[in-house]
Amino acid sequence: MGRAKHGPNRLSRYIEIHRTVMQQFLGGGVVLSEDLSFTDLGDGVVLLEGTIACVDDLRIEVSKRLQIVGDIAADPLVQTDGYSYSAILGKRGPIFRYDSPHPDHNQFHHVHRYAVLDGDVHGAAFPIEPQTEWPTLGEVIQELCDWYYDNLARLKSATDRQD
Repeated sequence: MGRAKHGPNRLSRYIEIHRTVMQQFLGGGVVLSEDLSFTDLGDGVVLLEGTIACVDDLRIEVSKRLQIVGDIAADPLVQTDGYSYSAILGKRGPIFRYDSPHPDHNQFHHVHRYAVLDGDVHGAAFPIEPQTEWPTLGEVIQELCDWYYDNLARLKSATDRQD
């Protein structure tokens, strides 16, 4: 299943799936807006980047690199070559961040997790096993939605203390 989830896809189909997933979340109560855009960087690389704005000062910062695989055509096949999805709680800091392998450290797919509501700014990195099962952007958005509802009472309590 992992290979199909992250296998090559036509760019037009990739964009269509992306838009469908975003529309599903935009009406769901947590995601407010998004400014993600696809940019052709040349040399067979397409970049998806921007921010997904959510309720209560939550956001997801997205940077995803798609590599054209095979012949360059009007509707080329693309495949994820690198990514970083950062879920952040306002000025308090990161909640989690998924990253593709880095050449200098963590040379495997991994997630950084932070206890942001307890003031944790350092977090800890964990490998994603198996390596083919890193999350899609939709899965990352769903994880943040779940985190929000799981922590709603603590978030409300912190907001009330600030007022």
